[in-house]
Amino acid sequence: MSPNRVTIGAVLAATYAMTSCLPGRSLLAQSPQKVSVQASAFSTLISANGERAVGGGFEPQLRVNGPLVGATGVVSIGVGGQVTRHNLRDGGLTLLGAFIEPRVAFGNSRLRLPWYWSARVAVLRQQSEAASTTNGFALGIGSGVVKSIGSDDRTNLDLGLGVALQDFADARTSSGRLYRFSGAVGFFARVGVNVGLGR
Repeated sequence: MSPNRVTIGAVLAATYAMTSCLPGRSLLAQSPQKVSVQASAFSTLISANGERAVGGGFEPQLRVNGPLVGATGVVSIGVGGQVTRHNLRDGGLTLLGAFIEPRVAFGNSRLRLPWYWSARVAVLRQQSEAASTTNGFALGIGSGVVKSIGSDDRTNLDLGLGVALQDFADARTSSGRLYRFSGAVGFFARVGVNVGLGR
């Protein structure tokens, strides 16, 4: 079994265990407030010059929660940024990005977990110690769970996992050698806290 499959399986198992045991009243997979802010630990995978490296960092975002879908569903859209640090053989690489993430969130699922499906579109910029800076993009889909951890359903824990295609323009090293960033499908994961604003 590949390391990526082991990582994804471990995240899914931890997600189920943590959200099942956490206190909280709400089974709606999004903050009931119209606007919320979120801060998350964030991880993603990058493919650079024939090497793949997992990195960790930070993801802030602002979410606007929209209309109900059915009895328990909510449509929301988030905008935010991401920054991760990756260690490669030729040196470190910092990945910066801005993204839009629409979600459809549901509660009262058969698994007794409040969950959501999401899409992700991001513009990215890689800053490598081994080569020139280039821009790229990411397209992804994901799923996750949100569980209330406060007494008033204002504070929520968000655990999410997804897959994304990332691609960048090729870069050049200081000696002029081509440094390739081939398009690759990898995972992204988050563990964050979401806080609703206002009513």
